[in-house]
Amino acid sequence: MKKIHIIISIFLFWIACKDNIVKPDSIEKPIANTIQSSSLSKSINEYIKNELDSDYILDDELYKMYRQVLLSEKTFSFNFVVAESENEYYINNISYDGYEFIPHHFSFIDMNNDTVPEIVIEGTIGMSAGFVFVLREYDGRIIGHEFSHRQMSDIKKDGTYHASGGAAYNGYYQLSFNDDSYLQHNIVRMDTEEDSNGEYKPIYFIFEKQVEEKDFWKLWEVQKNKEEPTWINFELRGDQYLR
Repeated sequence: MKKIHIIISIFLFWIACKDNIVKPDSIEKPIANTIQSSSLSKSINEYIKNELDSDYILDDELYKMYRQVLLSEKTFSFNFVVAESENEYYINNISYDGYEFIPHHFSFIDMNNDTVPEIVIEGTIGMSAGFVFVLREYDGRIIGHEFSHRQMSDIKKDGTYHASGGAAYNGYYQLSFNDDSYLQHNIVRMDTEEDSNGEYKPIYFIFEKQVEEKDFWKLWEVQKNKEEPTWINFELRGDQYLR
């Protein structure tokens, strides 16, 4: 009798595989909540209609891909900081070693000043670790760049942002893209250097040119007070998004 049960089990598994009911090694797509997905879809439409910068160039194909990613209908690829290689992810299903990324809100922002906007998503991993994803089109697909909250915060409508390595090491930057990678360019930055007495003192830069402290703080205040982007909230329920 035990043999018969084993044979039946193997037979049923074979049928399931044949009919594509069981798909080993496939990307698991979480089931979306229809009501919340509809609400998010409406929010995206209203944002594009009323809030998108009129100078931005967003063609129909790019908008379609962006929309599908935001609705978790399409994956995007990136190298997760704790992973060893590039992987495909749905925005509502990013996790590693038990820690899950919870997206809070997003905006369309031109991060590299070329008039084509990127998607910027702010959220958290685990209980409180802040992370930012910058998503863009490259080679016919959507790719992502990941930043911790220290690496990217106080994001402005013009795509500039704050980054910090500590109290004496911080500044405002802007991105540029090179194929599937990126570079960060300093706008205004504070650093330190060792003086003749072996003590460290702050030094100040504007576009990598060392300047007087008063000139630094003048531009810093201009940068700090730039216009903020309009953020659109993801629909969250408990600790899940579209689950």
